Amino acid sequence: MYSVSVILILLILSFLFSVILLITGKIFSAKTNENEIKLTDYENETMQDFGIQKTFNYGFFTYAILFLVYDAEILLLFPFAQALGTLKSFVFLQAVIFILILMLSLGYAMQKNLLRFR
Repeated sequence: MYSVSVILILLILSFLFSVILLITGKIFSAKTNENEIKLTDYENETMQDFGIQKTFNYGFFTYAILFLVYDAEILLLFPFAQALGTLKSFVFLQAVIFILILMLSLGYAMQKNLLRFR
């Protein structure tokens, strides 16, 4: 196989190549028009201060947070799958309880209409 020095040299070269690409991209990129609206945080109050009457549906935020929560919890099922070969019944019972909790929380979110855009 490869020695450690060859791998280290390739790692350093790839790092330097990516740094050079980032620097040249920054130099040759198009200049943006930075005005006061673009530099502010996205909030309804700040947009209304500039005379823009644009409403934002907060259901998008709720939907995104629920997606992140369930996505992270699904990732927690992978250790259960890895340990299933060694501790069969105990790990399977834990995985079933974990999935039931996920399903109960999803049912609660559906009951509260958190997954429906209004």
